[in-house]
Amino acid sequence: MTRLLALAVACLLLLSPLQAADKPADKTTPKPTAEQLTFFEKKIRPLLVSKCYGCHSAKAKSVKGELLLDSR
Repeated sequence: MTRLLALAVACLLLLSPLQAADKPADKTTPKPTAEQLTFFEKKIRPLLVSKCYGCHSAKAKSVKGELLLDSR
């Protein structure tokens, strides 16, 4: 009986991390602040347009690396 109880406890301890891994991650992301949006529009978007969208947008003739930067 003691051996069976020890085996049951061992199984529970070994399998408990698997149960915790099943929980979905928190998918809520905070909304960007006005300052963050301004920074993105002034600094990041122009860089993406000039250097990346030519090959990584829906308007590209062939999308490189199957990476689209103009979709979510």
